[in-house]
Amino acid sequence: MKTLNLMSLALVAFGSFVGAQEPAPKEETRLNVSVFENKRWRTYPASGSNKDGILYDDHGTMKQRRLKSPYMVQSPKDLGEGFDLYYGGDLKAAVKKFAKVRKDYAGFRYVRGNPAIRATLCELDCAMRLQDWKRAETLAAAIERKVYGAATADEIRTAEAAKAVAGFLQIDAADKEKLAQACEQLSQSILQYAALESGKGKAAKINLRAYGWYCYGLARLTEEQIPAAEIQGGLSKENAAAASRAVDRYCQFVVCSHGGAPELEKDALLRAVHLLNAMPGVADFLNSSAALGKLDAKRWSNAPADFKEAVALAHLILTVYDTECQDEVVTRLAPRFFNAQEGAGDDAKAAKKD
Repeated sequence: MKTLNLMSLALVAFGSFVGAQEPAPKEETRLNVSVFENKRWRTYPASGSNKDGILYDDHGTMKQRRLKSPYMVQSPKDLGEGFDLYYGGDLKAAVKKFAKVRKDYAGFRYVRGNPAIRATLCELDCAMRLQDWKRAETLAAAIERKVYGAATADEIRTAEAAKAVAGFLQIDAADKEKLAQACEQLSQSILQYAALESGKGKAAKINLRAYGWYCYGLARLTEEQIPAAEIQGGLSKENAAAASRAVDRYCQFVVCSHGGAPELEKDALLRAVHLLNAMPGVADFLNSSAALGKLDAKRWSNAPADFKEAVALAHLILTVYDTECQDEVVTRLAPRFFNAQEGAGDDAKAAKKD
């Protein structure tokens, strides 16, 4: 299991509905588009767009302007407010703002970088972080179909990842056959992007956020195939192997996310802690005298590897993601974290007293 190595990387890195048809824009919606022409910028209050350019009102006369020259799209106030909510962490409120912009400016799909496509991309990210899988799947499909405008190739690959993961995570947990098939598909996607070389030459490229979503989705699907009773009361040898794979994928997601989706990162780490806590031998050690109180270097080194990884992740959750986490497993494990540097200091003090 690669959990501790992955999480050390994470700590270093962490510093840091769409309808089937295109909705019509509201009549009062205007989009200011500034075009560079005749050595100066001129702003057009566009009311819509088509393949030939923008439509705008010129003193009561509707005209069309081709967009071949350099141009800029001015962001509407609602989009700016949505970004403020998004970066402020109020994702639910941000979703409402982005959805409003998406619908209001849907008629500008032919304008590159229009507010509707920008809002849709941000709304998709919010939906994934909030685990609103239905909304995420629908938005991702709209991005692929260019309902709200053209996205970049990188953004489309991100939407493809979101669509696949969100769709699979809506599978009924009781349908083990579908879960297994979904696991296989996500595994193939991860292999496709993880390999340095493929059968056709260089492997396909994908950004870390999208790759992380694939990892998170695969971890969730793997976990859902493990009986809940075993996660609560102890894993069998067979399911312990599956749990180990899920933990590794959860940690890979956290590393790839790079602190960009703290809500989903915390969820992944909590799930990983619970799986590690259910590993064979962990409960026995936790209930033994060797695990009582603050662990010293000797007892820590003798503890099961799964126990130490569970404790390390629990400590990470309380330190980085949620200082007031009320999860029972986390609050039980985190105090047993052994800091080697602090431990060495304690040993030195004890030696001086002797």
